[in-house]
Amino acid sequence: MAVDQNGRVYIGGEVYSDDYPLLNPWSSAVFGEDDEDAFLSIFDNDGQLVYSTYISAPHRDQIFRLAVDDQGIVYVTGMTSSPDFPLVHPIQSQYGGGWDDAFVLKFDPWRNKMLYSTFLGGEGRDEGWGIDVDKNGNAYVTGHTTSGSFPVTNAVQPWLGGEADVFVTKINSGGDTLLYSTYIGGTKVDRAWG
Repeated sequence: MAVDQNGRVYIGGEVYSDDYPLLNPWSSAVFGEDDEDAFLSIFDNDGQLVYSTYISAPHRDQIFRLAVDDQGIVYVTGMTSSPDFPLVHPIQSQYGGGWDDAFVLKFDPWRNKMLYSTFLGGEGRDEGWGIDVDKNGNAYVTGHTTSGSFPVTNAVQPWLGGEADVFVTKINSGGDTLLYSTYIGGTKVDRAWG
């Protein structure tokens, strides 16, 4: 969850319910109880639901973390097992493979518009577990990967060091450039959670 400067509360996660409460949704598509769907909901400072949507595709989609900027724009990371996850101006347009890919998206709930949405992953398992945003709208994402082909650029460590490594990625405000993306890890299992 996150709270903006106006006291609005933003929550995200996963639902198995096909009747989760929606309000002016960007997407109302659901794909069955065996394939959980990501959701984003917003409450005003009086606790009233003011926005709620699915962000979903035919397989597992989960929001693990979100951040909000000063304009109430939401930045999200998590994981998807859906090769046809909804993408908008993606940096990475192809599902990397394996059990799941991390995804990163920027969403304007007040205009009900996806600003960008991209896969972030390689052939193994990739999950986004932390996200933050700076005053210029650049997104900082972390999590962990088992992929030797995770997208890297300007990397401190350009190779997978062990069974699983942390990744640290910076995406520009337009969502069209990886400013840097690197592994960080040793010979065993290394994971970042936030």
